[in-house]
Amino acid sequence: MATHDNGPAVSIVMPIYNPGEFLFQSMDSVMNQTFAQSQTEATGMR
Repeated sequence: MATHDNGPAVSIVMPIYNPGEFLFQSMDSVMNQTFAQSQTEATGMR
């Protein structure tokens, strides 16, 4: 696997529609991942 110093190794995109009770569980799960170089984007869907 090639490494790049100019950006994250993993990108996580979370579409959010009617988040209800699971939004915080989902965000906690993503934020507790062990990837050193990652980015997360949560996008509201209407």
